[in-house]
Amino acid sequence: MENGEKRFRQICLKDKTAYIRAEGGNVGYWQNSHYHKSIREVYIVQKGMILLAQYIEGNTKINRVEKGKIFNVEPNVPHNVYMYPNTVLHTVKYGEVEEYDWQEFKELDNILKNKTQEQIEALAKQNLENLNRLCEVKINE
Repeated sequence: MENGEKRFRQICLKDKTAYIRAEGGNVGYWQNSHYHKSIREVYIVQKGMILLAQYIEGNTKINRVEKGKIFNVEPNVPHNVYMYPNTVLHTVKYGEVEEYDWQEFKELDNILKNKTQEQIEALAKQNLENLNRLCEVKINE
């Protein structure tokens, strides 16, 4: 790919489920924002780190997913992945899939691709802090 990423893909023709191994290039980059109508995705970070952006109810939520961690994305949730340099990412696509199910979502691209890496990381940090505060409130109740 233009950004140096190498992809290895297996697709089951019988049920359209898939496995992808993505190896990041020497620079960080966003992939393309999209969603699936029926596919569920599991992301597994083998090496390096990603930022996983999701567009939920009009808000952009960004999570840092580090080596050895797993993250799920449900159907109809627009999302995108920022690949840090030399990251190795496994993606498993599964569910009730009748046809290839990749729907472009430019609105999230417009939000993400116009920000610097530092701005995106600040959003991810803010999301983590908000989550920690939410957990503290629930524990204290």
